[in-house]
Amino acid sequence: MTWFNTRSFLIGMVILIASTFPSRANELDCPNKIAAFSNDNITTNAIKILKPYYAELGCNIEFTEIPGRRGIRNFNHKLVDGEVYRLRKIEPYYERPFVRSKIPLIVASNHVWLHPIKKNSGRHQLGYLLGVIWHEDYIKNHKGKAFHSVEELIDAYNRGNLSGFLQTDLSVEQFIKDKKFLLSPEKGELLSVGPLYHYLGKEFTSIMDRISERLAKKQGQ
Repeated sequence: MTWFNTRSFLIGMVILIASTFPSRANELDCPNKIAAFSNDNITTNAIKILKPYYAELGCNIEFTEIPGRRGIRNFNHKLVDGEVYRLRKIEPYYERPFVRSKIPLIVASNHVWLHPIKKNSGRHQLGYLLGVIWHEDYIKNHKGKAFHSVEELIDAYNRGNLSGFLQTDLSVEQFIKDKKFLLSPEKGELLSVGPLYHYLGKEFTSIMDRISERLAKKQGQ
């Protein structure tokens, strides 16, 4: 091989190798697995918002539905790259650097929902979900019965074993539409109204910036 051919070959190889860098960089920028609350209507709505944005960016995301507190643990141990949504009060529980969406996915209100017959019974407790931080914070000063899933909680409510339960309004309104309750619950004490943000590990800041841009555009901000 002549000097000229060798030089041309080497230049060609350098160009070929260099051309692979941008696609690999974009691939590395993408999170792979994101935790989501299991059996949750807000999760369903939030994923519908996020999924097309990630697709536009060329990211093939696996949304993994798991109990709330396990989502925090898995994020801290890098078993997932982020969480679909959280209230900002969750941030002290994160043990690794994170980035929050600049725009909330959803603004949600949370109430105590009361059984119309059992609500004044001193013998019955409020149902709440393990791993949902605002549930656990509220129940510290109230009588509560813990459940691992929404299905278990609703079943106990329908059996008349609860005076009520804690839940986000959007979820309860959907459950009522889906006729999940034998007796529709009554709205009790307003516990909070707050924005729900999307979270990723800090290494995905560039992706989060793009997601935030799309959220801002959609919401006209």
